[in-house]
Amino acid sequence: MKLFSLLVLATLTCRVCVAQNTRTPVLLELFTSEGCSSCPPADQLLTALDRKQPVPDVSLIVLSEHVDYWNQAGWVDPYSAPLFSRRQENYANLLRVPDVYTPQLVVDGTSQLVGGNWPKVKAAIESAKHASKLAVSLQPSRTGSNPTLAIKVSGDPNFPNGDVYLVLAANGTETQVRGGENSGRNLSHTAVAFSVTKVGKVSAQSAFDRTLKIPSQAKWGSPVRTVVFVQDPATGRILGVSQAAL
Repeated sequence: MKLFSLLVLATLTCRVCVAQNTRTPVLLELFTSEGCSSCPPADQLLTALDRKQPVPDVSLIVLSEHVDYWNQAGWVDPYSAPLFSRRQENYANLLRVPDVYTPQLVVDGTSQLVGGNWPKVKAAIESAKHASKLAVSLQPSRTGSNPTLAIKVSGDPNFPNGDVYLVLAANGTETQVRGGENSGRNLSHTAVAFSVTKVGKVSAQSAFDRTLKIPSQAKWGSPVRTVVFVQDPATGRILGVSQAAL
């Protein structure tokens, strides 16, 4: 009887340990630009959140998405692309924001706020961490010089149908800005996205299980991280997210 009690106690203890080590992934998308003088503090906050992971029980997965509509103001942001401006506009429609702006932080696709306001950012993260998430499994590997990424997402009847996206991002970049509002400043960025690709769908009846070839990326001379997220196209909500280094 004593042995049985010890075994039960050990099992319960292990379960508690697993629960304590489980961190809810939360996706932070910062819409930013090197042409915007109010963006550098938000860029710095995103870097700190990525490195320090300061919110208990949360795994913060961050992305810098550089919009291109600031490029007419004296400096062409080398990391900007129309696709990020379109993505921000889509969020504006879904979240009923009257206009796009920088620096704008979108938290898990469900809320938005000024990216440099840490108290409000923390409150939004605390709120987002209570949402259930689909498990997204990533397994990077390499054959010769060609990296691959195995992605698995199980279907769940408790979740709506979702689109599966693969993002490739540079771990870090640095620029000496020579024009525009930030002229003369040396700016650094974290997790700078350079591609966002829809690679499939997941539903209650259909899981997602594919191994994708990752194209060689010499862009910006930085190591590459991959972020995979599942997004509800109707609401913008992030249903699941994970990241892996290549």
